[in-house]
Amino acid sequence: MKRLTFIVILVFLIFNGCSTLDYKTSFENFNTSTASLSKNTQYCFDQLFLEEIDTRIAESLRKETFKPEDIEPQVLSWSQLQLRKELISSINTYAKLLTSLVIKDYQKEIYSNAASVKTSLEIINSYQETAMERPAFEGLDTKSISIFTTLVTGITEAITETGRRTFLNKIMSHYQPIIESLSQKLITEMETSASMIDNFYERQFLITVTIPWPDKEAGRDKFAKLGAAVLDRKRKIDTMIKEVINTLELLPVSHRQLWDLVRYKKEPLSALVQLTAAAGRLEAMYDNYAKEKKQK
Repeated sequence: MKRLTFIVILVFLIFNGCSTLDYKTSFENFNTSTASLSKNTQYCFDQLFLEEIDTRIAESLRKETFKPEDIEPQVLSWSQLQLRKELISSINTYAKLLTSLVIKDYQKEIYSNAASVKTSLEIINSYQETAMERPAFEGLDTKSISIFTTLVTGITEAITETGRRTFLNKIMSHYQPIIESLSQKLITEMETSASMIDNFYERQFLITVTIPWPDKEAGRDKFAKLGAAVLDRKRKIDTMIKEVINTLELLPVSHRQLWDLVRYKKEPLSALVQLTAAAGRLEAMYDNYAKEKKQK
């Protein structure tokens, strides 16, 4: 009898240990993936902003007078850029909070991560109250943000072993509609960005290559290289934007599967595997682009 009891306990510990390991690994993968997605989404928004400025500069060179407003962005203002970057940053901050709740080594960061999530959602809400961002994002109104920020403010219960899973379930259930709303908003913004940035590149090509194209063959090499550089930048950012959109589509599904893991210990997490792979591709793209820039 004692031997049977020992075997039952041993099997329980082995399987429980494996479950815990997979549990932690899943949340770490989600955290790492959102960090990469956040960096590369922000990079795409930055490129849109910079390409608009470059287009305004190219247009200004053909004018007889030059004024500060000639190079002011007209499509994406600085405040709009900051909001769009805050949307993805908020998800990344939330993923850090989840990881700190699950992994003991990160528990000292729970309170600071919770405060960061609260601050980020309040910033987003403040933008929503401006005319620029009305109506509010679907699923992300003042009430939902208020409930969530109240929840993360009272995070003490999550520090105990017994309270952690209950709190995770509670916080993830409230965040699911938020991450769906944020992801959809970012996808829409990325799709709009792709269209806008194509327009900027076309305009740049027209102004810097097509219009000044020399009549004599001897002077064309310089302009051909300028055109090739514009098209190369366009190809790279188009590829990255498509990959960012693909990765954003996986976010809410991955989060729901993580939530199911907390609620029902339900596996496998197929969407999370795809999210991790997509984030890895994004990171490889970014590294290649950064390496190319250093070599130039």
